[in-house]
Amino acid sequence: MEAFLVSAGVVALGEIGDKTQLLALVLAARFRRPVPIILGILAATLANHALAGFLGNLFRTLVPAEVLRWLVALSFFAVALWALKPDKLDADVPPPATRWGVFGVTVVAFFIAEMGDKTQVATVLLAAKFASLAAVVFGTTLGMLLANVPVVLIGNVASAKIPFRAVRVAAALLFAALGVYALFASAPAAAAPAPMAAPEERANLFDDPFLQVTDGIATCPPQRGPMITQAEMRAEAHPRAERGTRCYQTGRCRLPNSYLYDKEIIPRVKTAILADGRFSGTSVWVLGQRRWVILKGCVGTEADRKALENLVRTIDDVEAVVDELVVTKQKRAASP
Repeated sequence: MEAFLVSAGVVALGEIGDKTQLLALVLAARFRRPVPIILGILAATLANHALAGFLGNLFRTLVPAEVLRWLVALSFFAVALWALKPDKLDADVPPPATRWGVFGVTVVAFFIAEMGDKTQVATVLLAAKFASLAAVVFGTTLGMLLANVPVVLIGNVASAKIPFRAVRVAAALLFAALGVYALFASAPAAAAPAPMAAPEERANLFDDPFLQVTDGIATCPPQRGPMITQAEMRAEAHPRAERGTRCYQTGRCRLPNSYLYDKEIIPRVKTAILADGRFSGTSVWVLGQRRWVILKGCVGTEADRKALENLVRTIDDVEAVVDELVVTKQKRAASP
């Protein structure tokens, strides 16, 4: 709800006096058909801001959190300065209606005018700041409608009564406030004295498949699985969901989430290693995460390490192998 309300408020204020609002005024004066114009603004804004929001959300998943915090904050400050500059249309009239009709002309004209506009840039930044893409896109679309529908309905009467200079200053202050919020709200908390708390219990909360395959080196230390706390699970849940579905979205997976493969892959890995017969002198654990197989434990030689990695790469549905094996001189424990 916070993402939706902030997005709607920021874009509604930033749109007042913007070139797309001026375009809405020109369209209303030229065609005098408010319903198809409003529907055209809605369709164009949804398409344009969905694209902008997708880019912002993608940026959020690719850029480290600390870098993203500074980039978003500085960008909001830049948009705040931009908001102080009055906008004007590149042309005095929209394209003729022709066979597209008023709705089609509005969609095309509005979509093009919104490209690179500050409300589109604001949508990218809001999507980078907030996790909910849908809330940001619907919020910014509502903001555009709140600013443009009155202009379409009552035209020059509405625009004549708007104190554009004051609105531009208010919009600039709001964008600057969002920059400050982005900079400090998600900043790492300063260290402060606090009572000692009991360590939070760790567990394999995502139930990633993890098992020991061989035990040929007695001195090899036991390997730990993906043990995390509840807080770490909550922080990781959204990025993990995005990573898991990206494989399906790009056409590389038949299942909707790449983590669904892991419980099939790891038993195949165990069977293949045991059936190969070359690795009885190793102590190996395997972990599966989104079609990646992580090899942990100890091997006797560098050749064993390479052979294991090459073997696992050939197994169905394995996308990558992460080698965390340690080469040790310790041989297999003597049989009783």
